[in-house]
Amino acid sequence: MENNRPENLITTLKAIGEFTLLVCGIIGIAVEIFHDDGLLRKLLSKLMDSAFSSSMIALVGVIAVFAIGAVWYDRVFSKVENIRALGDFLMKAMMLTGAYFLYLFLTTGSFKI
Repeated sequence: MENNRPENLITTLKAIGEFTLLVCGIIGIAVEIFHDDGLLRKLLSKLMDSAFSSSMIALVGVIAVFAIGAVWYDRVFSKVENIRALGDFLMKAMMLTGAYFLYLFLTTGSFKI
């Protein structure tokens, strides 16, 4: 038998708080990547300024990190009991990021680090 009772005020406020933290995290990350001296501009300038050999070393390093990450992902999240673990972890991580950017916004008036 399903429980069809309406949600109470506490669960509604909790959901609104979680949503607010998620949105603050997304906004903060977007601002950090795309502002004038953001991560995207720094990454592109480093790629343009660096020598070919160091770029190749960085490329090999990135491929190695992705390969290790894929193996770790397959081992950890292939079990049935861990199916929801990745989604829950990513949501909690984004909420933590949102809390950080919200604190940063309240103390400095900007999402920029």
